Amino acid sequence: MLFKKTQSPRTGSPQPQDNARLEVAAHLRMADKYIREGKFAEAKDELDAVRSTEPNNVYALALEERRQAMEAAASKGQQQQQPLQNQPSQPSQPSQPPQPIGVPAAQAAAVTPEPAPVEPPPPAVDEEAIRRDIEARLKSEYDKKFTDEIRKAEQRIADALKKEREWQEAERASLITNLQKEKEKFKQELEKQSKQKLEMEIGKMEATYRQQLASERKKAEEDTRAEMSALYEKSMLDLKEAAVREKRALLEKERKAIADSRKQMEADFEKQLAAELARVKTSSQEEQEKEREKLAEMARVRLQKEFEEKLEAEKARIEDQIKSQQTDVEKSYDERYKSLQAQTETELQKRLEELRKKEQLEFDRKYYDMRKQLENDYEQKLVNELASQREKLEKQIESEIKNQQSRLEDDRKKVVEEEQQKLNEARSSMRFEMEKEIERRIADARFSVAASYEEKLKLLGVKLPDTREEKLRIYMTRLREAWAHPPITPDVARELMQLRDVLELSFEDHIECEGDIRLQVYVTEVEKEIKRGKVKPGDDKTLNDLKQKYQITVEESSKLEPHILAAFQRAVMKAVILVVDDEQSFLDTVRPVLEGYGYSVLTKQSPTDALKLLETTNVDMIIADVMFSGTEGDGFSFYERVQKVPHLKKVPFILMSGMHESFFVRTGIQLGVDDYLTKPVDPDMLAAVVEGKLKKYRSLMEKD
Repeated sequence: MLFKKTQSPRTGSPQPQDNARLEVAAHLRMADKYIREGKFAEAKDELDAVRSTEPNNVYALALEERRQAMEAAASKGQQQQQPLQNQPSQPSQPSQPPQPIGVPAAQAAAVTPEPAPVEPPPPAVDEEAIRRDIEARLKSEYDKKFTDEIRKAEQRIADALKKEREWQEAERASLITNLQKEKEKFKQELEKQSKQKLEMEIGKMEATYRQQLASERKKAEEDTRAEMSALYEKSMLDLKEAAVREKRALLEKERKAIADSRKQMEADFEKQLAAELARVKTSSQEEQEKEREKLAEMARVRLQKEFEEKLEAEKARIEDQIKSQQTDVEKSYDERYKSLQAQTETELQKRLEELRKKEQLEFDRKYYDMRKQLENDYEQKLVNELASQREKLEKQIESEIKNQQSRLEDDRKKVVEEEQQKLNEARSSMRFEMEKEIERRIADARFSVAASYEEKLKLLGVKLPDTREEKLRIYMTRLREAWAHPPITPDVARELMQLRDVLELSFEDHIECEGDIRLQVYVTEVEKEIKRGKVKPGDDKTLNDLKQKYQITVEESSKLEPHILAAFQRAVMKAVILVVDDEQSFLDTVRPVLEGYGYSVLTKQSPTDALKLLETTNVDMIIADVMFSGTEGDGFSFYERVQKVPHLKKVPFILMSGMHESFFVRTGIQLGVDDYLTKPVDPDMLAAVVEGKLKKYRSLMEKD
């Protein structure tokens, strides 16, 4: 683009005029979006907002015409989709509304936010006539099919109602039978449950009684055992005391026997000693005295020994006798102890047995009374439960019968509604098929016309743009032609909108391209007026007229001031010449020559850099070498690239080369270059050629 969208250096925010333009652009953008989406009411509101700001906005008029056409076509398509019967019905699958005649598909498709690829508008086809002819031929077939469907639906409803009545009777009988079975089953189950509960209650009560009986028995046994234990302890105490007395008597008897034996033995000892002494008296006196002492001593020793032996033997005999008597006493004690123990145990067992029998009789009596009472209670409860359940079942049977009747009635209505729905779906399906057939035949007709149209374009050698850049270039060329003779008329705006749709460009693309082209044309027109001398520095009236003519806002005017100032500077100078050569030495030679003749000289060493400079700078002449190093191409390709820029087509273009072959000269002339110079260039020849070409260029610009 020629002009960058930068913030104005003089103001930090848009002026009121700029705000109005932005607001109008936003409304137009939304209106175009709503028209594409089929939201015609919203689009009308946006266009009304534009007309409230700019009543004569040509783009608003063009969009309004397109909105009205598409709304009328869509309304007609909806009327054709109304059901043939009084009762409304929905088709089984949504049908696309018919595409408006003469409107690109990208505008008619309201279900997709992005425009679909479109072909160039073919010659007009009378789709309404085709549609009426197809509808007339298909309507009779549709009516016949619909009548058959109604007949089939009525028969299906009658058969379904008959089956429902039969099923209802069978279901009623089955329901009563099932409820009776359920009643009997419930009775058996209730009796079983009552029996189980009774057994459980009896078991619990029996366990309670048994536990109570065990507790009482344990207490009675403990009391009896305590009583018998006390009696046993008393008997044992008496027995022990008798045993002690007997032991004491035996010990006393033992001591007495030992004392008696000792006395008897001492008497016998004295007798024997006296006898021995008498025997020894018959000896001589001395011998007798010695012998007697000796014998007396010996007799004493012997008798003492015998006495001790007899005493020990007697003592042992008495002790054995006492031990035997003690053994007998102890044996007698043990026998009496065991007898007493056995007697006590027997008495205990006898009493316990009597206690158990008594308690068992009491337990059996209580158990019988308890079981009888529980059986009576559960029998009464079972009777009450059966009566309650019988009443409940009777109510349930009555409710089930009513519910079944209501459900059957609902089912009948549902069958009728389903058949009606099927009928509606069949009607909608047939209508949808008919509409599809109509659309298919219309599409075939449209395709046939489009194919013929494309064939004609092919024969004429016209190629449709493929890339976005080519589409933008074509649209900008048409915008430049439109803005060459402002203001934009409604017819031109309508043509621009149609071309935008054909090229599949958005309204945002239109706003951006138009703004750039409008500024370019304004700057070009200002330069022409400056060169003609009609605009001079300080001449605000002419500039304001041009601004009003090209709708230049305050912000845009601020942005363009550097370009206008440059135009005045170029007017003071003879011209601005761009010299392109990859040899810096040649550029350094040519620059002072041309500047010596009063020209402003710009230099670049490659075609790429030169094209970048030309995007932002206006020049009056281009001088370029034929040959360039690297991948920059040559001067011929550079000339062709320059000619693709619309505002540079009329700028004089001179080629230079050090080669003198006529082939290069012919090639340059055939391409359309204005002149061809050979190196080394004569300064006077260069000045003469430049002056002549610039005069011719200015003459053409003045005519324009």
